[in-house]
Amino acid sequence: MSFIVQTQLEKALNGVSAAKIRDVVIAYEPIWAISANDGLFCPPDEALKAKLFIKKILSKLYNRQTAEGVRILYGGSVNFKNAADYIKKAGMNGLLIGGASLNGSEFVKIAEKVANAGGSP
Repeated sequence: MSFIVQTQLEKALNGVSAAKIRDVVIAYEPIWAISANDGLFCPPDEALKAKLFIKKILSKLYNRQTAEGVRILYGGSVNFKNAADYIKKAGMNGLLIGGASLNGSEFVKIAEKVANAGGSP
């Protein structure tokens, strides 16, 4: 996994105590998936790898129990076709929806898919 993700996470959490990390929500979005209008999106298995990598870093910075309590969201070309997979297959705690949130009907479809998958958009 990326040295960049690790560096960004360590810098962002510098000075955040174990008590305060419980209030933190981390959003993961691959740089190449930001505003991707060409159908490019991160496969759920890659998003799962990223989530596990983030949890590993959190475990090192705090401990495993604390790391497990931190919510991780996925963002990056989320649409109604792939939204549920990020919850079910990648185990994300929710989604950070960008451009698709500007289209009301698309956003409602995403919310319905995620709700049916047991997550929160």
